[in-house]
Amino acid sequence: MAALGGVAAELAGDRATASWPKPIRTWALEGPKPPAELIAEISRESSGDLDVLAQLYEQIVSGRSRRRLGTFFTPPPLVDFMLDRARALIGEPAVVIDPGAGVGAFSLAARRRWPNAEVVAVDINLVTLGLLAARSDAGVTLVLDDYLSWALGPKVPRLRRRLWIGNPPYTRHQELPADLKQRARIASGGLVPSGLAGLSAYFLAVTLRAMAPEDAMCLLLPGSWTDARYGKRLRSALRDLTTRSVEFCGFGSQVSVFPGTRVTAMVVAIGPNRGNDEQPMTTSHVSLDATHVEVARSVGRSRHGDSIEGLGTWLWRRSRAPVVAAVPLRQVARVRRGVATGANRIFLLTDADRARLPLAATVAAVRRLRHVSGDRLTQDAHDHLGAIGERRWLLKLADPSLLDDPTVATLLEKAAAAGIANRYLASHRDPWYLVESVDPPDLLISPMGKQRMRVVVNEVRAVPSNALYGLYVRGGAAMAMRLATWLNGPEGQASLMSGARAYGAGLFKLEPRDLEAVPVPARIMHDPDEP
Repeated sequence: MAALGGVAAELAGDRATASWPKPIRTWALEGPKPPAELIAEISRESSGDLDVLAQLYEQIVSGRSRRRLGTFFTPPPLVDFMLDRARALIGEPAVVIDPGAGVGAFSLAARRRWPNAEVVAVDINLVTLGLLAARSDAGVTLVLDDYLSWALGPKVPRLRRRLWIGNPPYTRHQELPADLKQRARIASGGLVPSGLAGLSAYFLAVTLRAMAPEDAMCLLLPGSWTDARYGKRLRSALRDLTTRSVEFCGFGSQVSVFPGTRVTAMVVAIGPNRGNDEQPMTTSHVSLDATHVEVARSVGRSRHGDSIEGLGTWLWRRSRAPVVAAVPLRQVARVRRGVATGANRIFLLTDADRARLPLAATVAAVRRLRHVSGDRLTQDAHDHLGAIGERRWLLKLADPSLLDDPTVATLLEKAAAAGIANRYLASHRDPWYLVESVDPPDLLISPMGKQRMRVVVNEVRAVPSNALYGLYVRGGAAMAMRLATWLNGPEGQASLMSGARAYGAGLFKLEPRDLEAVPVPARIMHDPDEP
């Protein structure tokens, strides 16, 4: 990163000391000076879209780290498409604000498109904003700050006709520190009440709060919020913008919006307030190739109703296999999420862990289906999980006499000393070490997938973790086999995927209530050998 600072300083020349925020200026001026021939080569190869500098950053920062930071670089055709969309909404803006500007694809393109507008690039990442600084001029104002607080603060330009446009960071909620989540929820003004939201959802909420009546917005976002529960208030707020036009543009899950990644992406475009006249709300299906973006189909949508529940279904329509005489899955099987331990490293054990404990202290378990080959969890398949070090045993201390065993007592003492007893789930159990009782289901199903949802017959009678769902099939083993065979076939997979919701990164997820509603053929309930 220090070497990039030196590159940025040499590319910028005198501007590095004259106009940059102090931390960026320090990073640049303290970086090692690169060879002159390298700077000359970068200058020759660089385009207005920052291809070379973005590639340098990609090479230095690992893909995993960029995913953690939520940094994805927008292809030039998509930038142009969004600028065209914005121009149709607002004409020529007085101010362009680029949230999470990164290396500046939107900022520089907006500067070229509207040379008379003030362009403001906001980012908390010193390095990416510094790379933007190396290529920008006095027409781009650099703001090194947390967008979530800056956008609602006093330093935001107050001119009329502002355009909020860009590609906010896609950082998933698992990567967000607890204090940031808390600040983000407060900044959202109640639009994102859940800690399960990714950073981009908070950016959308804050931008909605910051927009003046004359403003427009065009943001490129992951698709996960379009169906997730944490996005319900956001969807309702967008529905309620009756005097602003609202368009949702969805890229098909097969479209690689960001090369080398599988992110289900979409664009939200919102126009200025048009007084008392109700404006249209539309969804569009969009295709993308190396040179252009094309809107394949637009559909007007109703703003009436309690909330927009089907936004993801509108944007990413999965084919539904025709099912004759269908019944919902809930009539065939009961759905239950697996056991939630609150501390898998304590309560889910490897073979080596189990060998130190009384056999009666554990029951067979399965944490995930990734390493289960085939559609049956047989004894051999379960043994294979143990051989590769998977946690395949659940600590279950239902018999109080087990507490007298010294190895059990030592395990619980160490867990208590590590604070496990004070964790949320454990602290709500009495006693804290006794996990919920979950019967082994007939079928195991992984609720997330890109092309299919795996369904496995639970022959070994293992208890699933809460990363899996269990199906308790009415009608016995023969019925369970018929259901599993159908669900794993093309008709069943189409039915499962039709009930799934876009989760981001090309993934789809089935919630328990959606799985219960999946239609299955009524013939599943009848033994074909019976008259």
